[in-house]
Amino acid sequence: MAGRCVLETAAREIDADPDDAGGSARRRALQVRATIEAGAAEVIDLVGRALGPGPLCSDRGYARRVADLGFYLRHSHVENDLEALAGVVLDDLDPFWW
Repeated sequence: MAGRCVLETAAREIDADPDDAGGSARRRALQVRATIEAGAAEVIDLVGRALGPGPLCSDRGYARRVADLGFYLRHSHVENDLEALAGVVLDDLDPFWW
């Protein structure tokens, strides 16, 4: 649900400001990537616990898709993205809070 929400919000924001005059593209991209990565990782975990190891051992196609998705998600470098997102958020904060 969070993934859908963040994608719909990003789509509306991009449609409203396609040239990124507001300068929010980087923040938006980092938010979307982090949210989608977290959702996909959660699905992999929940499905793995629900189905157990059986499909990973007996269904080559399923095992390959799970491995491929996990491999793809590792390319996100989510910790670096979250650090960058924190920097963007902190830069946007009112200096009063610092």
